[in-house]
Amino acid sequence: MSSSITKQDWSAYEKKAVLRGSLMLYISPEIAKSWYPSPNESRKPGGKVLYTNKCIEDLMGLKYLFGLDYRRLEGFASSLLILSGLNHLPAPDRSTINNRSKVMHVALPRVSNPKAGYVVSIDSTGLKIHGQGEWNRKKHKQRDRANWVKMHLAINNENMQILAVESTADDVQDSEIFNTLINGLPSSPGTVMGDGAYDTFNAYARATNDGFDLVVPPKNTAVVTPSDTPHIIARNKQVAYYKEKGIYAWANKNDYWERNKVETTMSRFVIPIPPNN
Repeated sequence: MSSSITKQDWSAYEKKAVLRGSLMLYISPEIAKSWYPSPNESRKPGGKVLYTNKCIEDLMGLKYLFGLDYRRLEGFASSLLILSGLNHLPAPDRSTINNRSKVMHVALPRVSNPKAGYVVSIDSTGLKIHGQGEWNRKKHKQRDRANWVKMHLAINNENMQILAVESTADDVQDSEIFNTLINGLPSSPGTVMGDGAYDTFNAYARATNDGFDLVVPPKNTAVVTPSDTPHIIARNKQVAYYKEKGIYAWANKNDYWERNKVETTMSRFVIPIPPNN
């Protein structure tokens, strides 16, 4: 008994996969045209079309909004241009979108500028990495350590708006990213709150130099350190009060319960991860 094997027509499959992204949706010509640089810079040597960062940002937003993979996203972008009467403008292919999105630096839009003396809370959380590596681990029943990354946030306590964000490997200490988060703020805050991971001399030195109050619970092993250095004196005051009065009195004195807002912000976000094919 003979059997026949049908050969997959990959060219036809690619076209169908791209067409799955088609949708009756329109965009304004102004937005579409902002996807391309000026005419003098629109092409690389060899005729390859260039696209602005805004183009990639917009398409990646649509990707996560509608749960599209990169093939469907390519078709989606083409449809937007066609339905908007901009057939003459090319859409980026899936490889371009994927590659550009990995190296872009995206600035977070701000709802409003923080008021003078605003309070910032900072924290971090672990994010599990999903993808081919995770799939291989399950398939081959590997028992090696799962892959994680850390996301570090700084929020405005008044409106819980995210002001700064940074991602690192999971073995990076929170205190190592303190200056990075402070550098990402729009202006110097009045107060910065964090957990005990930020109880370091370097963090107090930054607070003293920038003129803001640092409110973090001292470590259980913290002791008053004899010194006439301003940032060490500031920490000594916190340590002495904490040791004498206890955690609850210290927290009430410093309104430390407000720091819970950054943990609430963490729990508000569930990040969907569509397939990358």
